[in-house]
Amino acid sequence: MIGVTELALAYAPALTPQLEKKDPSRVQPGSATAASRATQSAPDAEMAELCVQGNRLGFERLYQAHGARMKSIAWNMLRNRQDAEDAVQDTFLKVHRSIHTYNGQSSFSTWVYRILVNTCTDTQRSRQRKTEELPENLTGKSTNVPLRIALERALSRLSEKHRTVFLLAEVEGLTHAEIASVLDIPPGTSKGWLFEARRELQRLLSEAGGALRRVK
Repeated sequence: MIGVTELALAYAPALTPQLEKKDPSRVQPGSATAASRATQSAPDAEMAELCVQGNRLGFERLYQAHGARMKSIAWNMLRNRQDAEDAVQDTFLKVHRSIHTYNGQSSFSTWVYRILVNTCTDTQRSRQRKTEELPENLTGKSTNVPLRIALERALSRLSEKHRTVFLLAEVEGLTHAEIASVLDIPPGTSKGWLFEARRELQRLLSEAGGALRRVK
């Protein structure tokens, strides 16, 4: 049987297109201090300081450093180009409006990813989206279309928490510590949800055994 991780590695590059362009209220308020940011990487700490000061350069650096991953996370969570673009743009607006609530208890980038994930989750709950056509690069010679379609359908049947942890861990490559910070859960919970997500995906993919056998 093909492993779930192997499927995720195949799934990520083909279904993550290049896009053109915890809600802040859930983030504990506070002020960032130099001491609390000492454990961050130098670029993260500098970006945070510039953004707290209202310096536009800080937001430009944030976009340059994390924009691509933010687009990828948004696309993988929402499966819709316009919704993903809107979520990334909304996230930057929320970061700008709520930068005074950043307290430095997590890295600045983790705080931003938390806002993004919360924004995507809100979008999933509030919008009734049309299923978007698969990207054109799925038709390439090296693409295993039946396998990716099977995984796409299986992922859509996972619970919100399992799908989010699976995408962050297996597709985006975040560690359990990073996922824990982004979702505000213990690392052990992240590990447990990922295990359950893998197990459920294996079950769902086994149900589509006919298609999987044809692509072996």
